[in-house]
Amino acid sequence: MDAQTFGAFLLWLIIAAIVVVIAVYILRWLYRRSTKETAFVRTGFMGEKVVVNGGAFVIPVLHEITPVNMNVLRIEVRREDALALITRNRMRVDLIAEFFVRVGAHRELVAAAEDDQDPAKGPRNIGAEPAKDLSWWDWFWSWL
Repeated sequence: MDAQTFGAFLLWLIIAAIVVVIAVYILRWLYRRSTKETAFVRTGFMGEKVVVNGGAFVIPVLHEITPVNMNVLRIEVRREDALALITRNRMRVDLIAEFFVRVGAHRELVAAAEDDQDPAKGPRNIGAEPAKDLSWWDWFWSWL
């Protein structure tokens, strides 16, 4: 192997190493992982992908990520004073109820939770009959 061939081989080796380093850096930059506390839903190009345990490639121009909190949330509902409950025998009852909720670790449940926190779709539906007169803002701020 003469010097010119060795020089060309060394040049191509350096170029290949630089290309590999750049490719690894770009792939590492584009790959997003979920954690135990946070799953995410990737939307955009090629539809919706729910990531609970693992990761996905996210191209900033083509995809959008919506994180979903997987921790237990405490929701407190207070019915006191003017909003107190009145029983059948006309007694006023001050009530404090605490609910502990979290999103299940299944793809369908994470996708449903992501749909519920989409601000473009309006306020969340509480779905409980006794709390129907509780305003959305009171409910929303009570668990933040």
